Amino acid sequence: MKPIYHLLFLLAPLLMGGAQPTTSEPEEKVALLFTDYYYLLGESTAEKAQMALAEHEVSAQVTGYYHSDLEALDYETLAENQLIFIDIIDAAKVANLLPILNQLAESGIPVYAVGAEEASSIEAYQAIRVDPKTATFYEQSGVDNLVAMILDQGQRALGLDLPEQTPTTMPDFALCNLETKQLFETFEAYQAAYAPYMEGNPWVAINLWRSDFLSEQLIHLKEYAEQFEDNGFNVLFYYGYPPKEEANGLFYNAEGELVPEVLLVQAGWLGANPRVNRELYETLGIPVINMMHLNKSAEEWMESQKGIPVYSRTSSLNIPEQMGMVQPIITSTKEVIASTEQRTTKYSVLFQVQRLLKRVQQLHVLQNKPNAEKQIAVIYYSHPPGKELLGASYLNVVPNSLHTILERLQVEGYDLGEAPVNETDIFERVSTHGINIGQWAPREVDKLVATGNATLIPMELYQQWYARLASSLQAEIEEQWGKPEDSYIMVWTDEEGKKYFVLPSVQYGNVLLTPQPVRGWSQDIDIMHHDISIPPHHQYVAFYLYLQYGFDADAVVHLGTHGTLEWLPGKESGLNQHDASEALIGDLVNVYPYIMDDVGEGLQAKRRSGAIIIDHMTPPFDKLGVNPILDKLEQLISEHEIAESKSIALANAKFNDIYQYAVQSGILVDLGMDTIADDEELHYLEHYIEEVQEEHAPLGLHTYGRLPSPESVEKFAQAIASQKQDLSQRERAAYVEDIRQRINASAPAELAALVDARDGRYVPA
Repeated sequence: MKPIYHLLFLLAPLLMGGAQPTTSEPEEKVALLFTDYYYLLGESTAEKAQMALAEHEVSAQVTGYYHSDLEALDYETLAENQLIFIDIIDAAKVANLLPILNQLAESGIPVYAVGAEEASSIEAYQAIRVDPKTATFYEQSGVDNLVAMILDQGQRALGLDLPEQTPTTMPDFALCNLETKQLFETFEAYQAAYAPYMEGNPWVAINLWRSDFLSEQLIHLKEYAEQFEDNGFNVLFYYGYPPKEEANGLFYNAEGELVPEVLLVQAGWLGANPRVNRELYETLGIPVINMMHLNKSAEEWMESQKGIPVYSRTSSLNIPEQMGMVQPIITSTKEVIASTEQRTTKYSVLFQVQRLLKRVQQLHVLQNKPNAEKQIAVIYYSHPPGKELLGASYLNVVPNSLHTILERLQVEGYDLGEAPVNETDIFERVSTHGINIGQWAPREVDKLVATGNATLIPMELYQQWYARLASSLQAEIEEQWGKPEDSYIMVWTDEEGKKYFVLPSVQYGNVLLTPQPVRGWSQDIDIMHHDISIPPHHQYVAFYLYLQYGFDADAVVHLGTHGTLEWLPGKESGLNQHDASEALIGDLVNVYPYIMDDVGEGLQAKRRSGAIIIDHMTPPFDKLGVNPILDKLEQLISEHEIAESKSIALANAKFNDIYQYAVQSGILVDLGMDTIADDEELHYLEHYIEEVQEEHAPLGLHTYGRLPSPESVEKFAQAIASQKQDLSQRERAAYVEDIRQRINASAPAELAALVDARDGRYVPA
């Protein structure tokens, strides 16, 4: 069976001219015609093949050519060689050279084709040879196999006095040492050969593609290791995608203890099986961060508003998300190798790797810091400003969900201070001290400050934090809102004329309950809520910088669907510190309970704010609460949001479906709309549907981590089962019982997942 590696096989070429020939004319010349992917592997192969031949007293020159050079090659150049290998995987690029190659082969020069999975695929290549053993050397790849391939045909085709060669089978997955190129089956063997080992220090496991290891595309990976080792982490490199059955040997020590605290996995391999990887990650139970390679230069990426091209999002985002990978971050790009003019390889993006390092350090803190010392911020939504609107879509936040969360944290040993933890106290404190204040009530800011419960950030301190942001982001903010000192939104001035940003908040010991700031400060506040063109104002920025540098949060929880952080201006995906969402969430672990059926906006939160999504139940409903028109529109809108990450054409088709159904159902007339002109109006429609569904939830909204009443559970299960009309009485009874059990398991699972996330553990996809 062919290894996984060959499914995406692109052969990389050798250094033009190969290694330097000896002073006398070499007796034998070998040409390797490879695709550009194998440049670094080829350079090593050329050098080591000449050395190996020299050890057997054969004077030889091994020269590599690239597919991008093939048009410039002629018969005379290639006819100087006694042995030729050509990768024919890219038939279109090889086609123009075929007449010359066939002519060379017919003249008696052995020309071997490699890179085709089946010999039948090259029948049209006439005199070019296909040799199973040669194909195996090439298929297994790596420097040693390619050198052996050359020596093998030197013996067999040219009659040179060389030892017999045997292909080395390279495993589909293994622990690997990037310096020595050794492979290991056990952690103990790896550690014994790991020179930088620091006893007692934490381990991080870094995954790489098998093809990168075999093709020697290791520069970016060595740069990762340097950053982590310099900051006290041991690094466990492994390639491939091992199944969970192999986890013990690779990731556990002899005492059965799990070694790495975090997995950093290189996304983008289309051959990866989501189920196999998800099972491994669930077995290990540690966070898996999605490291993405961009097949563009860093400069192109920085200038792009798309970030990750739409055609790459399936492999870079969709599949990793199915595996439970989180916090997607671009860590490498394609750059020109300094010693060449056009050859490229993978290089790390230093500032991104440093951001990744800080996130791993934060997860290390969550895994090792006592719960009683952890600082947690729970963010809820107070939009529009005012006491009446505190919560999230489809979730009963104040006081119910906050109460269940605080109760669980108390059980887990978190320091909640001396205040009583009950629904009455939570409601009183949050509705009095923890609400946003509208522009129409400026005196309320003074009253809030007077209570002594608001968080005040001195303007001078904010300016110091603000200065840490990228200058480009500062320029965007100031173009819209002016300089920090000119701010007027939620700013309070004391008797001495000193200015402060005011953050409404309620503190229970080390747990901060606080509303996410409003996005705008005008009569168009609803429109601005998800306006992706307007940068955040200074109080909004101050809020998140305070969580990073003032409150020193170990983790934040955005409680419920849906906030505004993930809708700030910037790239669609693949963000960096120049994008507001990325800059404001910083290194914080962002835990995000989200309603289970809003997949599209949940993906937005994952990709644009590093959210670790925890699904929660929908509100319970009975048969009377099922509105097929609104349910269908919600489904179409979610499908549209998912389609946007896959295909522009598909997204446009879904957009048209939404419009057609909205017209047919008459909902546009209800809203006074003639059409759905753009995404802004689509969001308006979506939020209208949410409001209607919430108002007509006959069994009430869901409380996070709490089961509905037994009566509501029964009505809920029956309502779901009623959507299936083709079940027998026995089948329906079994189906209802299955639904009932799933509902009863959901509430405790919600709280368990929240605890796992706050402890820096894996949260199932």
